Amino acid sequence: FVSVQFHKVWGQLMKTGYQNSRFAHQVERFACLYCSQVTDFGLYSPNKYYRPSEDYMPHEFDVLGL
Repeated sequence: FVSVQFHKVWGQLMKTGYQNSRFAHQVERFACLYCSQVTDFGLYSPNKYYRPSEDYMPHEFDVLGL
């Protein structure tokens, strides 16, 4: 029954055995967009590039005055 629910060649999309698949890892790492509802994206172009704010290392706070 379980095998019927997944693609016969590719299997599960998000798992490789008991571990996350490479695709699942990429989704976790790169697809972190949060909103209260999907309609919040209605005012943006589908081609909008979303990127995170810049990450700073601890020693950069003094140099940049942050």
